[in-house]
Amino acid sequence: LAQAILKASSLQPCSKRLWRVPKMVDRMSVSIYGMDGTEVATIVAEGHWTARELLAAIPRAGESVQQRLVHGASILSTTSTLAEEGVEDGSVITLVRSKVLPLLVACEDQIARVLDALSGECMTSFRGHTGSVLSAEFSPDGSFALTGSTDKTAKIWDMESGRCTRTFRGHAGHVHSAVFSHDGTDVITASGDRLAGIW
Repeated sequence: LAQAILKASSLQPCSKRLWRVPKMVDRMSVSIYGMDGTEVATIVAEGHWTARELLAAIPRAGESVQQRLVHGASILSTTSTLAEEGVEDGSVITLVRSKVLPLLVACEDQIARVLDALSGECMTSFRGHTGSVLSAEFSPDGSFALTGSTDKTAKIWDMESGRCTRTFRGHAGHVHSAVFSHDGTDVITASGDRLAGIW
């Protein structure tokens, strides 16, 4: 029988697979620090948690803030376990928070909308154009929005009140693009009438 096994194994090469099994950790104490070096929290975590579960245990800084965790030189994956990522009892993790800016969207229904980039929820609507909105952008300081439309106008909107503060008329064609100058003092428009305007 031993000769038959040797003979069979010599005819069919046998491949071995080695699997790295992460060290199983039941509970671990993890210190979370902000980018400025201040301690945000110390959390008793489970080794099978992912970064998503660890983030859920950290106090939030606000709704429009994206959070990521860094251990060593790597961003922690939201799908791998903490143990698989090399996090162990006593590890120090850095919490990186970044403000998620709102999105300004030009819409065919004659409305421009400000959306929360994380939830997709509409925060503000700008109504007043009589044609599709083709262009929309924030002012450099974020306090105004500028839109261009098929109604041949461009409009400036106050972000707080949602009201139109100024309408630019004079193009004979659709306003395809309306932008603020880098310092926010001028408005530049480009129209289907093949003219550009500086207002």
